[in-house]
This record gives sequence, C-alpha cells and structure tokens, in this order.
Amino acid sequence: MSINRRREHELLRQGISLPDSENDSKKIFFINGLPGCGKSEFTAKLAKELIEKQAVDALMYFRGNDFPKYTPEIIARMMAEISTSEDFEVELPDSETAYIKSRYIAVLEKIKIVDTDLYSRIENKCRNKSDYELAFEDKKSGDEYDYDKKLSAALNKKQEIQLVLDPIPFISEALIVDLMNRFYPLDEQTGYELYNDTEPRKVALVIDDCDKYSAATNDLFFDQFCEFLDTKTFGDFKIYTISKIDSEIKISAFFDFRVIYAVRGEMNPDSDGFLKRYENKTAGIQLNPYSADDLKSLSREHHIDLDFLNKVAEYSSSAPSAIHAYFTEAGVKIKIIDDKLIKKILENLVFKGLFDEEIELLKRVAFAEDFQSPLLKCYNISDPNPIFDYLTSRNDFFFKSGSFGRIKMKPELRNIIQNIVIKEDKISADGYKACAKIYASAADVFDGLSLREPEIVMNLAYFKRFNSDYALDEAFLADADSVRKFVDTHPYLFDNGIHTQSLKESIRTQLKAINKLVDKEKYDEKFKLAAHTWQKFEDQTINKIETDEAEAKILQEESDELYQNIQENKLNTEIAQSSFFEAENGLVDLHKKQTMFEADPKTTAAIVNISAGAAGFLATYTLPFFFSDYFTPENFLGTTFLFILYLVFTVLAVSGIITLTKILKLRQQKKKMKVVDDIVVELEARKAAYATEMKTLKDACSSMQTDFDERKVKLNKLTLEIKTKKEQLEEPFMD
Repeated sequence: MSINRRREHELLRQGISLPDSENDSKKIFFINGLPGCGKSEFTAKLAKELIEKQAVDALMYFRGNDFPKYTPEIIARMMAEISTSEDFEVELPDSETAYIKSRYIAVLEKIKIVDTDLYSRIENKCRNKSDYELAFEDKKSGDEYDYDKKLSAALNKKQEIQLVLDPIPFISEALIVDLMNRFYPLDEQTGYELYNDTEPRKVALVIDDCDKYSAATNDLFFDQFCEFLDTKTFGDFKIYTISKIDSEIKISAFFDFRVIYAVRGEMNPDSDGFLKRYENKTAGIQLNPYSADDLKSLSREHHIDLDFLNKVAEYSSSAPSAIHAYFTEAGVKIKIIDDKLIKKILENLVFKGLFDEEIELLKRVAFAEDFQSPLLKCYNISDPNPIFDYLTSRNDFFFKSGSFGRIKMKPELRNIIQNIVIKEDKISADGYKACAKIYASAADVFDGLSLREPEIVMNLAYFKRFNSDYALDEAFLADADSVRKFVDTHPYLFDNGIHTQSLKESIRTQLKAINKLVDKEKYDEKFKLAAHTWQKFEDQTINKIETDEAEAKILQEESDELYQNIQENKLNTEIAQSSFFEAENGLVDLHKKQTMFEADPKTTAAIVNISAGAAGFLATYTLPFFFSDYFTPENFLGTTFLFILYLVFTVLAVSGIITLTKILKLRQQKKKMKVVDDIVVELEARKAAYATEMKTLKDACSSMQTDFDERKVKLNKLTLEIKTKKEQLEEPFMD
C-alpha cells in the first residue's frame, strides 16, 4: 500500500458521492489511525480530490494545525473556507456568517465596556481548546460563574445573550442561509419551487486532527449539522426566516451534508452517545503504519540518509524494539538504525500529531515502571486525574499494569524514549529517573485509592500525629469530613495513639520523600504549617487546662461548703424530728386523759337519788304512826316490808351521796382539764411548726444534695478532661 492510499481515497469518494437514499450511503466518515500514520496527509489529498472530481458541490476543510482558535474566527471562516465545484461569477455581498461575526464582536465590545471581568471570562471561554489542553490548565474547583445573570445585567436583548451563551445555532443557521443564497438563488416569480425536482447539493466538512478541537466545535460539526440538516425543517429556524419556503420542508431537501472526521485511535459507539445515535450513518477507515515505500518517502521528505539496500535486512535486536514493533506491522525488518534516524522516526512516527505537553509528559513517565495519577503530581501537574484518564485511554502508548489501578507504557516505547531523552538531556533524564524511583518506593500506598484520596494521604504525611477534631479541621477546612471518612475507611494505613492517629512510620517516610519532590519550596512551609497547627492547639489546650483547673478548684470549694451545710442541715432535721415525735407522744397521753373525763354524770340524777332516799326514810318512819295496826312487831309481813323499804331508800341515799361526791370531784378535775386543753393546743401548734421546719430542712437538704451531686459530676468531668488534655499534649502533631 503506497503513501498515497488511492484505494481508500476512492472508497471514501464513492461513499460520499452516493445519494442519501442508497444503502451504502453514509453521513459520517471516520479516519482512524495511530499518531504519525498519515491521517493529515490522507485528509488533505481527499479534500482536494473531492472538489477536483466534483464528488461534492461544496467543501469546508479545517486543518488541525491552523484551526481557528476563537469563536468569531470560526464564524468568519465558515464561508471563507468553502471550496466549490462551480465558479460563481458574483460573490455574496452580504454574507450572513460575516454578519454574525460582526454582531458577535459588537456584543463582546459592549460587554467589555460594562464588565471587563465578564468580557475576559467569555473571551477565554470562546477559545477553541481541546479537552486535553483544558486538562492541563489549573482549574479552580467550585468556581461557579453565573453567565446568565451577568449577561442579563450587561445586555438588554435576549438574542444578544443567546449569541454569547450558545453561538452554534446562530452559526449553523447563518451558514445555511449563505449556502441557500449561493446554490439556490431566489426567483422572484417561482420562489424556490424551481428547485423542487433537483438533487440536494452535497456539502462536505473535512476535519483533520479533531482531537485538538473543543467539545463545542465538535458539537457544531456533529450534532448541530447532522441533526439539523438530517431531520429538521426550515420552520425549526430560531433566528432566520426564509420567505417563499414552506416551513415543513426539510433542510435535507436542499443540502446533503457529509462529515469526514480524522481522529487518533478508535471511536467507540458504546461510550460515545453521538456514534450510537448515528450508528447507521457512520463508516470508518483504519490507516495502518507506513510501509517500506512510505518510509522511503519519509526519508526523502526529512533528508534522512536511508539506504534500504543496506539498512533493511534480517531482524536484529540491536534496533530499538519500539521501531521494530511499529515497522513489523508494515512488514519491514531493520538491522541498523543510527541515532539521527531514531530521533527522526521518533519525531515523525511516535510524536507526530502530539501536543508539546503530551510529548513532554511521555518523556517523563517513560522512566517509571508503572504509575498511577499521583506520579503526575511529581511532574508539577496540579490536577493529575484528567491527565491520567487521558493516558489510560491511549492504548497505542499504554496498557493496564498488573498492579491495582496503574498503567504501564509499552516497553518498546519506553526504551526508545529513554534512549532519546538520555542522549538529548542527561540532567533531565537523571531527574526523571530519581522521580520515578521515589514514586516507586511509595507506589503500593496508592493502590486502592481513587480520585482525591492520594492527595489526602500525602498531606497527612506532614503530621507526625493528628486528631480528627482539631488538626484535620485546621488543615483541611471544608474537606475535613472527607479526610475523616478516608481515615475511617483505610485503617491499615494508620497507627492509633491514646487520643491521636498517625500514618504508619514506614508509609510516612515514603510519602515525605514524594512530598519533597512534589511541593518543592512549599515542603518546609507545609511542615511549618503543621507545627503552627500544633502550637495553636498546644496554646489553646494549655489555656483550657488552666481555665478548667481554676474552675475545678472553685467547684471543689463549693462542694466542700455544700457538704458542710448538708451535714448541719441533717443534724437540725434530726433535732426537729425528735421534738416533733416528743410533742406527738405528749398529745397521745393528753388525749387519753380527755377520753376519761368525757363520762360526766348528770347532777340532776344525783339530786333525785338523794331526795328519793330522804323521802323514803321519812315515809318509812311515818307509816307505823298511820298504820299502827299493820306495822306491829308481831306482824312479820309488815316488819319485812318496812325493812325492804329501809334497804331501798338507804341504797338510793347512798348512791346519791356517792354521785354528788363524784360531781364535786369532777368539777375540780374540769378546772384541771382546761389547763390540759391549753397544753394540747400548744402542743398541736408546736407539732405543726416542727413538721414545717422538718419539711423545710428536708427540702433544703435535698436541694443542697442535688447541687452537690451536680458539682461532683461536673468536677469529675473536668478532672477527666484535664487528664485527657494533658495526655494529648504528650502526643504532638509535629516531629
């Protein structure tokens, strides 16, 4: 296969020439291949051939090495870059793409007057940078900028805001209007009906080295055109209105767009949403490395003395294995290659099409056996993760290492790059070797870590010990919780003290060596920061200990005083309680006496008894005088009756006398009972007073006991805190 690759050119030209209705017709063509395999030359010749052989009606060809870097330039060159298969006598005086460019620039100037910061941000944003270039920039995390609000403040027209926020629809619609004016001039009588039966014009976009373009530019070339021109109608225009065209007519009735896209490596439909959407409209050609004839052309082009009659011979291990592997695909065997040729082949086969940053990075990592993203920090890359992801995707240079999460440069490539770097700049090569050696000593630490975790563990190496409630908050600020979570989930990296943790000493020693390499002049400063963190913690802790000890002393004094008061209160309570019981016992006795005095005979009963007895005696003595016949000594019945009467009245008289005697005694006792009642009242009052006093003393005692218990708890807590803080001072954060 020759360097011209005529067969591939013809296949692509034929595929593009087919109408959209044919099964083999494709909208999107990919030219894939390793860097340096000839993609740029292939696309340049293809672009020229498409116009010369009239395979397309119009062509826009964008070269990777001179693609416009700013949005206004893209707008301006959309029509300027067009080549056509027809000669147009009259140029378009009023190009819509030129108008959009002038509008864009005018809006930017208006913003510049109002808000210079916003202008700078938009100017930087509209630069056409590849994802790889953006990855190398030092991006500020969490830097959100509200363009909508800022633009609304700077501009008062909705269309102007949209033009700055998303110029792609403006560009695509302006381009279609320009193409319509060029290929379908309006007839005043028939309008556009004149073109109803014509085939749509074919317009090709040939884009070389698209890896260098920004995602926004690729969006213009892909989704905007492919969707807009394949499915959308003129009624979908947001900005322009083309009169005398039915809004339901599809734009594809007038234009058949084809895109040829040259990329490194392979495109993956599974991971690329665009390819999945247009899978049935996509075709590709894989370009292989140079053949022997290609290499002859290469040697002539770069003035290399390459005599294949002597150079191309039986395979020999004396030649760098990277070139062997590359050339073996082309069926070439090389015996002897001098340093000049090695360098030229490296530049034109391996480094061809790479950015300067990529080449420099490859030179550095070529000295590492294998690596993860933390190694890139050793090379002054502030945010290594996007770069590492990029390198991982470069399967033409790297493959996954057996170690967890690491990648390895292909040995053939490592050997040749190391040889070239050593010959070009031995000092730099020695630095790269030292860097790789230092990293390799600690590489196992990073196994299993992801994202920002390597940065966490490297920063922890500045602390001899650390605690989570002060050192991490002070050192990591808003990220402290993430660091705490990392420490909790990676216990195998740490040793535990009484109150602090530390990286295992062997791990810390390894990471300190990497930190010295990565942080350079900031290395000592970060150690000073750790020392400052400790000093600040130590000062605060000592002050807190002194404050706590003073408070503990006061608490102890208050507790002692309370204890004394409690003891006195308990004694007074016991005295009050004894008095209370004494009064209560006295009252019991008095109540018994009161009960005895309650049975008070009636005075009337005593008088009746005495009167009855006296009357009976009188009647008994007078009866014999009135009934002398009956009451004679000889009459037994009369004598017995009188005896009974004497006896009854004697009992009545004696009973009355006894009752009267008791009444007289009770009257004397009642005088005494009045005194007892007064004593009872007094004792009741004293008992109530003792009860109140006892309750008051008990309540006071309970309150004092509660205060005392609280102070004891607080004192114990303070004592423990003081002990803890003194122990913490014995575990410093610094060496």
